[in-house]
Amino acid sequence: PGAVPERRRRGPLVLAAQLEPPSTGGYAALDRALRLLGHQKRVLMIAAHPDDEDTELLTVLVRGMGAEAGYLSLNRGEGGQNLIGNELGEGLGLLRTEELLAARRLDGAQQFFTRAYDFGFSKNLADTWMHWPQDSVLKDVVRTVRRFRPQIVVSIFSGTPRDGHGQHQAAGWAAHEAFRVAGDSAVFPELFTEEGLPPYTPLKLYRTTRFDTAGTTLTLDGGSLDPAVGQSFHQIAMRGRSLHRSQDMGQLQGMGPSRVRLRLVEDRTGQGGAELWGGVDTTVAGLPLVAALGPDNRKQVTAFLARYVARVDSARALIAGPLRTELRALLDRAERDLSGAERGIGDALPGRMLLRIQGDRARDGDLLQGEAQRLGRARVGSLDLVVDGVSEDARVAPGQEVRVTASLWNASDRPVEASLCLGVPAITWRMAADSVATVALP
Repeated sequence: PGAVPERRRRGPLVLAAQLEPPSTGGYAALDRALRLLGHQKRVLMIAAHPDDEDTELLTVLVRGMGAEAGYLSLNRGEGGQNLIGNELGEGLGLLRTEELLAARRLDGAQQFFTRAYDFGFSKNLADTWMHWPQDSVLKDVVRTVRRFRPQIVVSIFSGTPRDGHGQHQAAGWAAHEAFRVAGDSAVFPELFTEEGLPPYTPLKLYRTTRFDTAGTTLTLDGGSLDPAVGQSFHQIAMRGRSLHRSQDMGQLQGMGPSRVRLRLVEDRTGQGGAELWGGVDTTVAGLPLVAALGPDNRKQVTAFLARYVARVDSARALIAGPLRTELRALLDRAERDLSGAERGIGDALPGRMLLRIQGDRARDGDLLQGEAQRLGRARVGSLDLVVDGVSEDARVAPGQEVRVTASLWNASDRPVEASLCLGVPAITWRMAADSVATVALP
């Protein structure tokens, strides 16, 4: 038992995590990428463990509203039970991390963690702070807020004894406290001086009311259909919920109707009203960088951005069949408009002001807070390029040579120029392009 046959050791191993063949994602993935373009909507959800998140709300935000959403779990669930295997502790933490990432691939949100470790059940908040350094937990949450820059923060828990589990109470406290202090330059100033993350002030704080529906001030429709896949947001969310298999979170994918309930806890806009985005400027032209420009520069940059938004709006109607070529051309022109706006901002604002407004994003040259990356993903999705990478070894030791086969297939009927970007400092490649002789690459 445990011995691996020689033929299996020598041949490529089938990795357990590689559940699906390489794919571009097709129309559904391209449609979802295009929904994220042309506006600025970011929501950060905060809770304690894997499976604490409101998966349906994340699905409605990303797939329904085209928002960037993220889930910050304070820990990786190392202290829980495992109903599908023998892994506990760190092993269970790895398993539950992968379950979270699999769920995020379905709902489209991003996943974040703090350094907190799941030490098991605690009865109250004081007990939790006996195990976790309170300032370190808060610093990690503030770091995520300043890096992700959400306009809206959603706390799953209230931070009070009614949350039950002490770690749930800690997550509720950290969410509310981070909302209060993330924009204060006197709190964790080293995040700016050492990590380039300036203070950032979210505009709205919500709490889910799935445990207390009487306090609901906002209801969202989870029963609406995602036309790209022909399923409701609730169905997609329950499919993601069922991926938390180690915690026995399997759910029926009911058709609907379904309601997502929230309570508005704090509103800094002063005009939020009853709508989730009420009082929040979600336009690309409403970014702080654009507001900091002088009148002439602002007029020029705003014109670039208006053309950009018009092009991506038009592109959404050109996903299918013979219209794809026109879609690609529109996205190419949209990229030029966005680059023109970035050049206008960069020429008009000194580097110190850029760093103060956007921190490390300005250093990276992404002046429009991720819009360029989102557009890039949409452009790649429109090119019919299929990419895959396979290693012959499932486990490697430091210094060991690893053989990786990287495949790139252009499945379209037109030439495409692609750059091969390698993230390893010392690597040797041999390239076989179509039927051409193999070429060595530096």
